[in-house]
Amino acid sequence: MIVWLTLVCVALAESGSVLPAGALVGYTGVGVSTFATGAGPQLRDRQVRSRLDLYGAWGLGRRAQVSVDAPVVYNTVLPVGSRGPCPGEGDWCAPVFTVGEAGVHARYGALTGPVRVVLGGGVRGDPWNVATRDRWTNAGLGTTSAVGSLVVEPVLPAGGLLVYAHYAHVLTRAPGAEVPGDVVVGGVEGRGTHRAVTLEVGLSGLARMGGVAYGDAWLDVWYDSPDRWAALNYRELKARLKASVALSDRSGLHVSAGRVLVVANGPRDATDVAFGVHTYVP
Repeated sequence: MIVWLTLVCVALAESGSVLPAGALVGYTGVGVSTFATGAGPQLRDRQVRSRLDLYGAWGLGRRAQVSVDAPVVYNTVLPVGSRGPCPGEGDWCAPVFTVGEAGVHARYGALTGPVRVVLGGGVRGDPWNVATRDRWTNAGLGTTSAVGSLVVEPVLPAGGLLVYAHYAHVLTRAPGAEVPGDVVVGGVEGRGTHRAVTLEVGLSGLARMGGVAYGDAWLDVWYDSPDRWAALNYRELKARLKASVALSDRSGLHVSAGRVLVVANGPRDATDVAFGVHTYVP
């Protein structure tokens, strides 16, 4: 039941700058997302989503860069009794091993100086997952979206502050489907560095446009539909903590954890942890 969207993944860290011309950055990491509640108040069978995060970026010029990212996902349910919906009819809870939502994103440093502004645009999607979108263990909703982004970063004498926003307009859905709707994401991050260690604390909000609330109407109309999860009017407020350790001026380790604080029409205990390494080639 993937109803919250990871438009900004661990590998795709927000930044108010772009890579120098010809520079490369690569990130490889592992992560786990889990929850044991559904769209309603009841406890459910615990879902565990393990993934390999892959990200790469290339500086194209003085102010531009392009990046690609793709997670390799294994999604399953822990075999600890049953609180529903597993075991259920058909393949509701069958494990899924696939490539999750992947994307290509271009960024342009529109403004430098006391305030940095980066504009971006790209395409994200996982149309290859359309056949498993109805599962409790789905790895995506099988859509393709055009994504626009804005990052604003004031240059401060100590620490850092960053504000960002993304809008994803759905271009393609499952054949004949009218859901899910567009998604808007916004967030703020604070950063501080001491020697080789950088700490980041962030809050982000996400809202899916349109859809219906979990309740009798959803149960009557959507429960038996393959687009049951896509139809939910999902909203969340999430907190994230990240620690980075510079191994050199060209590499570093990153550990992060995120947790949903407030949610509507989705898992109220969704939690994510991740670990990875980046390499920079000037």
